[in-house]
Amino acid sequence: MIGVTAKKPMGAYEDIEFPTDWHAPTGRFEEEFLTQAELQVRLVKRTTKKRNSRDLLKKCFRVAEQSARHLSAEERTDFLDHLVGLEMTLLTGTTATKEFTPARIPDDFWLAPVGGYARTPEIRTRFSEAALEQWRAKAKKLKKRA
Repeated sequence: MIGVTAKKPMGAYEDIEFPTDWHAPTGRFEEEFLTQAELQVRLVKRTTKKRNSRDLLKKCFRVAEQSARHLSAEERTDFLDHLVGLEMTLLTGTTATKEFTPARIPDDFWLAPVGGYARTPEIRTRFSEAALEQWRAKAKKLKKRA
């Protein structure tokens, strides 16, 4: 909990105003209210240093890329669906929908070079092709087992 004290046992959530027209639990209403309360609390907190949206996007891209690196192609698809769904709920609410399409990854989004050499687009392409070949081989092996 953020900002918990003896006077505010629910911390920053104590300051969120609960709607007066609420009568009986419906499930959906509570879910939407809690999502909006979480957004309000996060907006008030603001203890981290401010970054521009591009820097935040770059950081999120790197974390997701590193986290999903070991997943199979099918697991990556599920991971992406769940990640985008969770972030949409957090950032836009539970009723929003949006269609997504792949986008070119800017060169500066990749991690800093490892080993003292720059990762050129050609090297990243070779890495991607090698990874794709490994995933295909792994999928083929899994199909044989089934």
